[in-house]
Amino acid sequence: MTNAGGPGILCTDACEAGGLIVPEFSEETKHKLRQFLPASASVSNPVDMIASAGPEEFRRSVDILLGADEIDALIVLTINVGLADLAEIRGSISSAVLTAPSKRASEKPVLTCLMDHKKMADIVVPDGETFPNCVFPEDAARVLGKMARYAEWRNRPE
Repeated sequence: MTNAGGPGILCTDACEAGGLIVPEFSEETKHKLRQFLPASASVSNPVDMIASAGPEEFRRSVDILLGADEIDALIVLTINVGLADLAEIRGSISSAVLTAPSKRASEKPVLTCLMDHKKMADIVVPDGETFPNCVFPEDAARVLGKMARYAEWRNRPE
């Protein structure tokens, strides 16, 4: 999910190039997103909330996507367009992850790419865990691809 279409497309292309499947969302997931996102937003995968998205849109979108059965991981991208405070967006992302409604949602990896002119550190949440914050959308896709391949390798029979 993103507030800018370009980084979302870069990330999606890198995910697919790395062997990851970027699934289409169910009608139920799309409907939930349409309830609060502007009509000009895209509720397909990747979700493009458009540049005006603020902390509340990020929180609600993360919450919905982590609860969606059709996805196994989430990459959250944002570029600072000067319309929202990035620190608040970071807080809303971590809040949504911490309050994920189901055990299945809490097991999904979450990576971020919060692009700003300042160096962005990993997002630290109250229980001391961090979400990796990648510099570029393609980096997040490559990390997720490597995580998936490692998980597959670990799940092979000895």
